[in-house]
Amino acid sequence: MTAESVTGARLLVVDDQEANVVMLRTLLAQAGYTDVRGITDAREAVAAFQEFAPDIVLLDLVMPHLDGFGVMAQLRPLLPSGGFLPILVLTAEITPEVKRRALTEGAADFLSKPLDTIEVLLRIRNLLQTRAFYLELQDQNERLESGVRERTQTLEERTRELEEARAQVLELYRELARRNLDLQDLVKGLMRAQRGDDPGSMAPPGTRSDAGVERLTPRELEVLQLLAQGQTNKEIAGALVLGLTTVKFHVEHIIAKLAVADRTQAAVRAVELGLLAGRSGDG
Repeated sequence: MTAESVTGARLLVVDDQEANVVMLRTLLAQAGYTDVRGITDAREAVAAFQEFAPDIVLLDLVMPHLDGFGVMAQLRPLLPSGGFLPILVLTAEITPEVKRRALTEGAADFLSKPLDTIEVLLRIRNLLQTRAFYLELQDQNERLESGVRERTQTLEERTRELEEARAQVLELYRELARRNLDLQDLVKGLMRAQRGDDPGSMAPPGTRSDAGVERLTPRELEVLQLLAQGQTNKEIAGALVLGLTTVKFHVEHIIAKLAVADRTQAAVRAVELGLLAGRSGDG
């Protein structure tokens, strides 16, 4: 059923008068409706509703055994939450009190008996179009929620992948820095041996050197200098007009490039290399 074509809707007629049921089914069939069911015993309304799953209920109010108000009270728990399934009340008694009670019980609209055939068709069509719009909106919301969930899952997966890749890059920086230290110490030892400065000794791998400092960017050097002064990431961010996340990113790279364990060791290295003194001298 769509808003443009509602003749495929399912219509349930509940009226104790067989003649009324036959008249409505004939009228609706002539208007093009193809799925209309009628019952004359109101006590069967709930079972028919559950089995037939109608898009609209045409309900008489005055019936033996169970009146229309009782039927609506039984149907209320079966109506879709947040949806719109109209109940069109058929009655010869349209007083304000009856209208208020019917609306309270779940009625969407009213038709006065004896029925006007044109009015019947117009009201039914309007209610079915409204239901169709509700169903379309509900479907769009479900598709939207599904799309949001899929995009959220994809974003979370990509975030995890980026974090893993970043961790791998940082570990690679650390490994390259360690190897660079070992290589430079080895070269210095060989050069000293060739000059005869200390022919029997070579600097063991991992001794202090300037390795790693050359690979620091100018911004990383600025961060390192402030870090060596004991400033926190927040203070560094304020001094260099950077975001806190950016400062943390620079600190991680500094630690990796200097092949040290943490920011404290990075600060010690900065002091050993004279970076703190150079900063003070600039001032």
